[in-house]
Formats: sequence, structure tokens, C-alpha cells
Amino acid sequence: MFHNFLHAMKTLDLTNGYRIHHILKERSNAFVVEASDQLYLIDSGRNSYIKTVLKSILNLQSETGKLAQWLLLTHTHYDHSGGAAELKKELGIKVVVGKPEVRFLKHGFTPLPEGTNLLTGWVSDLGRQMSGKGFEYPPVRAYKSLSHEWEVEPAIRVIITPGHTKGSICIVVNDEVAIVGDTLSGLDQSHIMPPYADDINKLLDSWSKLLATPCHYFLPGHGNVIKRAELELEYNKFVSFKTDKD
Repeated sequence: MFHNFLHAMKTLDLTNGYRIHHILKERSNAFVVEASDQLYLIDSGRNSYIKTVLKSILNLQSETGKLAQWLLLTHTHYDHSGGAAELKKELGIKVVVGKPEVRFLKHGFTPLPEGTNLLTGWVSDLGRQMSGKGFEYPPVRAYKSLSHEWEVEPAIRVIITPGHTKGSICIVVNDEVAIVGDTLSGLDQSHIMPPYADDINKLLDSWSKLLATPCHYFLPGHGNVIKRAELELEYNKFVSFKTDKD
């Protein structure tokens, strides 16, 4: 069921009755967590996809009788936070972000991370030479910034997971599933290291945090579901390589 979720299914039912709706799967994934009494939006996608996201939220509100009051941004790159300003304007939604990225969100631009391979390193260098042109997004002020773990409600908590960006966060739902943004990449199941990262050592620490949860499945910002075994394998490989170098 989990492996098919991002391919075909639109809704994933959890054991506590909560549901996760996959509302955007263009170049970036976006999700809505349906709790017992309200909806939580995880990432907004690019600003160019805001009509799709807004329509999905309005439909869910109508179908469930629950309101979307919170937007939790896994990080503030344009393809994850680009629609936040419009959603705040249209729905009055409260935007939550990791504290180190509040100022990026306010100015509508988040610096590009370093590439984690030769190709993405070249792309990252080129992007910085262009002063990030094309990676801007409509600015918005955060309602809440996080520097520590936050229990949104008993079955939903946010953990702090820097590495891809300085303020990356992940959302753990019912200790079954974590929605992880670009802390993991689902574009290639044999290589879940994201193509860009501010700090690989911190990223590996964040992988360790994810493995410290009981979650068996991880929903990334790009690509397909990642199983716990896949994360464990990659984590152990990178830690072993790092230890050998030291």
C-alpha cells in the first residue's frame, strides 16, 4: 500500500484513523494530514501550482468538514514554499517554519545549497553566479518558528532535521510515517541522499533522528516512498565511509 501511495493512491489511511492526502506530485510533493478535527498542509509546492493546491484543500475542507489552519514547511526552497503567501492570503493559514529560515521566507529567497555530487555541484555554482535568479518566491511572514521539537497534537510532532537546509524540519504522524521534505530523496531508491545539502554531516545526524522514530515509511519532497530498511542501509553506508576516512 505504501509503495503505491505516491504512484497511484491519493489517500493513505493510518492505524489511528488519521489520513494523509497526496495533493501535489508535480516536481515536488505536497501533503495534507487529516487529523480528527482539522487539516494540516505539509509544503505548498511552487507558486505556479497554487491553483491545484488550493483547489485540493477546498475540496478536502468541503468533503471532511475540517479546516486547514496550519501550513508546515519542511524548508523554504521555492519549490516547497512558493505557494505559502497565496495560501495565507486565501485561507488565513498559519505558516510554520524552522527558525533559521524565517528571514528567507520573509524576503522570498533561500540560498542554494551545495551540490552533493559533481553534476549538482556544478548546478549549484551556476545558480550562485546568477544570484539565485529564478529561485525566488512570493515572501510571507511565518506565524511560528521552530528551534526545538514541537508536538502539534498527540499524534503529530515536528522534529528538527537540518542538513539539506539550516532550518529543515520533518513531520512525524502517529509514529508510522514521517513527511521529510528534502531530508531524503525518493527519486532513486538506490541513492536517497538529496542532490543538494548545506551540511552532509548534519544531514546524517538528521537521518539518525528519523531512524530513532518508530516510523517505517518516509514520504519525501520529491519522488517515491522510502522504506525504513532503505534509509538504514544508506545511513550505515555513509557513516561507515565517514568513519573510514577519519
